[in-house]
Amino acid sequence: ARKDVRLVELDFKGACDKVWWRGLLAHLWAVGVRSKAFKLMQSYLSDRALFVVANGDSSSHMSIKSGVPQGAIWSPLLFDLFIRNVPQRVREAQCWFYADELTLQNDVDREEGAAQRAAEELNDDLQRLYEFGKEWLLEFEPTKSQELIITNLPENHKVTHPPLSMGGVIVEEKEQLEALGFTIDPRGNWSLHAEAVAKEARKRLGAIRRIAHMLDDRAKMMAYKAFVRSKIEYGNLIYWGAAEGYLEKLDRVQSSAVSMLKDSSAFFIPSLESRRQAAAVGLTCKLLDGQGRGALSEVQPVFAPPTTKSTRSSDRLAAQRAAGPQHPHQLKAAAIRHTGNTRSLMTYKRSYR
Repeated sequence: ARKDVRLVELDFKGACDKVWWRGLLAHLWAVGVRSKAFKLMQSYLSDRALFVVANGDSSSHMSIKSGVPQGAIWSPLLFDLFIRNVPQRVREAQCWFYADELTLQNDVDREEGAAQRAAEELNDDLQRLYEFGKEWLLEFEPTKSQELIITNLPENHKVTHPPLSMGGVIVEEKEQLEALGFTIDPRGNWSLHAEAVAKEARKRLGAIRRIAHMLDDRAKMMAYKAFVRSKIEYGNLIYWGAAEGYLEKLDRVQSSAVSMLKDSSAFFIPSLESRRQAAAVGLTCKLLDGQGRGALSEVQPVFAPPTTKSTRSSDRLAAQRAAGPQHPHQLKAAAIRHTGNTRSLMTYKRSYR
């Protein structure tokens, strides 16, 4: 059945700076930290102070009674340990947790009364989380929390969803959410994210272009790969399901980068699509726990001719076939499929749409 999705992004007040030391030590004891190790952690957390040094002068020391040290190796582990019971307070929604990023997801049926029931369940979860924060002195910030409703229904047929609240504050509904560097849009098709990535990639490429006259071709390619392609390929398997037109905008960024080279024939740059295919097979092999590794060896990159002016995928492929092999590792014409009972790459890609 078709459903709407409600995402609620929650914000911790202070996060790492608000970790309650006694509560953290209680968690350490609960997971089996004893004896000398426990005393070590007590010493590590106690008698901490802050001071500021400016122009050789230092301020007076100010004692701190909470928080884990920023930048310390142990701090992320200690923070995760402190909030390990948070998902247990969420009973109805799905809980997505990464560091201090907490997002709740609830899939809502479109039948009569389902939206009201889902809102009540989400509000109960939000209230339990709010009480947890009060109990463990790590409070949520309701005014900074926000939600997004994902639906494919047209505007005049959308289901009315009751508002959500946390600590007596209405959670603000947004047109899009930012989570872990991704832009989630109300249609759930990643097009807004792909557009934002293309815009940022063009901005970074423009910065490289302004100093290109001082760089040789090798330095230009190193700068492109480090500052532009790395931005494009962050989470590329997640937004692979975006419309082809948006993905082609990313391809044009790479074509623009290649056009900066004085001798582009000296470089063999795989297309972004072929790199996504290789990454997809690599991820599938990991998910299959090492099975199907033979499929990874079959994936070889596609090298798009830098001189091809057309940006249409069909024209590019036709030009590649007419020109013949341009590199020993050119992609085979046969469709790439995973071994075993897994799906083809195109089916895999369509599942993201």
